[in-house]
Amino acid sequence: MKSRVLMTLTAAALLLGAADLTAQPDFPALDIQELIAASKDYRHKADVLRKMIGARERKIGAIQQQSNALIAQAQAEAQARAAQAQANNGSNQLMGGLLGGLGSMIPGGSMMNNLTSQTLSAAGTAVSNAGNAQVADANAQNAAQLGDARGDADSLMAQAATFDAEKKKLAYKARQYEQLADAKDLLAASEILRLDAERQEKAMADADKAIEAERAFVRGMSLW
Repeated sequence: MKSRVLMTLTAAALLLGAADLTAQPDFPALDIQELIAASKDYRHKADVLRKMIGARERKIGAIQQQSNALIAQAQAEAQARAAQAQANNGSNQLMGGLLGGLGSMIPGGSMMNNLTSQTLSAAGTAVSNAGNAQVADANAQNAAQLGDARGDADSLMAQAATFDAEKKKLAYKARQYEQLADAKDLLAASEILRLDAERQEKAMADADKAIEAERAFVRGMSLW
């Protein structure tokens, strides 16, 4: 706005300081109403583009939120799955240790005792191994889920980048329309000042003629 006012004042100063231009009867006249209408049209187009820019900014914001939500959800589910696997593994290790301990407490010597001891020890080992497998499986699932979430987030951010590129193009075009509107406003203001300068010049010329007529009348008066 300040630059527009400065440009208008500069044009006014140039017009007021260039009286010889206004004195030229063939100075090309400008259609002020047409210039004002063109300015309004350019500003309307710029406003439409600004609204389109705002719509794309909202889309970009929504995409970023969705992308962040995907990552956050995947991380939360991964943490919950890992915690559950660790808890189950703790129980399995405890149970495996108890079974192995019971197996070692059975005295050997008989086939039945030896078989029972081996069975309990094997069961303890199997339970312990199952707990470790659950942890490994949870880690693998977490890695896969986080990878998928990041892939989806990257795809969304690629869409956001496309919208951002469109937004920059629209902003550039909007600035062009605004500059054209400023130019039309400046031309209209310049024409108004030029016409006003012409009116002032004509008024001064008429005043000079009236003064000269009065002087001639006074000079022509007879004192007798």
